Parts: sequence; structure tokens; C-alpha cells
Amino acid sequence: MKTFDELFQEAAIISDKRKAVFNQLIERTEKELIPAFAKVLKDYDLNKAFFTMYICPISGMDAGHDEEGDDIWAIGIENDGRIWKCSKDPYYGKYTCYEEMRTRVDESNMDIPIAKFQRSGIVDLVKKINNRVEELNRKYTSKVEEAEALLN
Repeated sequence: MKTFDELFQEAAIISDKRKAVFNQLIERTEKELIPAFAKVLKDYDLNKAFFTMYICPISGMDAGHDEEGDDIWAIGIENDGRIWKCSKDPYYGKYTCYEEMRTRVDESNMDIPIAKFQRSGIVDLVKKINNRVEELNRKYTSKVEEAEALLN
């Protein structure tokens, strides 16, 4: 069995690595993933995509509640790369945007506050963005095939 000192040293090493990796993921999300996702939205003529999460993705967000009363957080990503804090009606699935934010790399409007992504929620957000792109690609591939069939 390890001593407490060994366990605490191991925890410190893991914590340092966790911080470094998650901070890199946050940076990449802001610099690459969100701008690329915004371009996908624009290319598919979509204004905004919404995500519901069970882990708070951005510091300072208030939790809403789902049908079972569990805490949820909702965000929107606009086709210009802006981030929105949102609330979600659990019964109708309707999102309401209430605060616009920007990433640290977006210098187009310095009056808008910066979204401070949290390490605890960044992995889930990145997975949700990835899944949404896959979903949109399937949907619009099908629509293109449908339109091509109408042309023939």
C-alpha cells in the first residue's frame, strides 16, 4: 500500500498533467474548433447550434433543470463564432439566449465578455461539437442526394 505522501505526490503529478492537457484542449477549441464549427454552420445556412450539457462548460453560468430536476447548462454557438449562454425549456426543448460572449481569440468586438471555458466541461463540449458535425454532414449529404435525384 502507498503512503499518504506517495499518494499526494502522485495526485500532484496527475493534477499538473490534467491542467496542461485540458488547457491545451480549451485553447485549441477557441482557436480551431469553434471557428471551424462556425464555418460549418454558415456553409449549411444555419445561424446557431445549441448544446445541452450536464457539466457546466463556461464559468459563471447558472444551471437550469431538466425534466427530472437535474442541473443542465445550455449554450449556443453562432455561425460567426460567438458563444451564447442560454436557458432551455425542459418541456418544449426551446432555447433562449441571454448573454453573448466571445472566445479569447475573437477580437472583432472587444466589448463582449470572454467565455471562460472550464476544464471540467471542455471534453463534453468538444464531443458534442464533433457529434453535431457528424449529424449535420449525414443530414446534408442526404439532402444533396435527394436534390440530385430531383434533377435527374
